[in-house]
Amino acid sequence: MRFAAQENAIPGQIEVGAGAAPGADAVRADARLFRRLVASDMAQARTAALLARGLQTRGPLELNLGDRIAAL
Repeated sequence: MRFAAQENAIPGQIEVGAGAAPGADAVRADARLFRRLVASDMAQARTAALLARGLQTRGPLELNLGDRIAAL
């Protein structure tokens, strides 16, 4: 699902791009896939590494999270 860019949003109005919102079955399937991926050994190891380096503590890791995740 693609959402309109923040700079194009009109205050008080929600816009969900040009397409229709996905159905409940598609949302459930996406949620199941997300849970499977988060439970994977790789995701668990990356999460543990980030927590060991200071995730959930305001500082350089959280301020540069994208760069830090890319480095794992």
